[in-house]
Amino acid sequence: MSLLRVKSLKNSQERYNANKLLLSKLTSEKEVLETELLTLKQENTDLVIQSSKSKAEKEHIEQIYQDALKLEHENEKHIQEKLQLKTELQLAENNTQIQKDTSSRNWFIVGAIVLFFGMIIGFIIPGLLNRRRY
Repeated sequence: MSLLRVKSLKNSQERYNANKLLLSKLTSEKEVLETELLTLKQENTDLVIQSSKSKAEKEHIEQIYQDALKLEHENEKHIQEKLQLKTELQLAENNTQIQKDTSSRNWFIVGAIVLFFGMIIGFIIPGLLNRRRY
């Protein structure tokens, strides 16, 4: 039995050494994995921060785009208003010219009427005055 015990002891010793070696490897691997975990957590935190910045930048760009569209719409509206005002100005200028022409024509007609009646009076009155003298 003693030989059996020695074999069993040797076998246990070998398993112990194997387990000790395995434990050493696993401990070393655990440390590597923990270091890797810390690195990955830091990278994850950095990516979350970068993602937040990117999201804020995207929202800012979208706001700028909306503002640009709004400005473009307002610009088109102002161009239309400008064209409408130019048309109204041209119409008002034409109406003013027509009124000036009408006013000039009216004064010409009034002058012609005054001249006509003046000539008639000029021919009739001297004739009436001359008849009374003779």
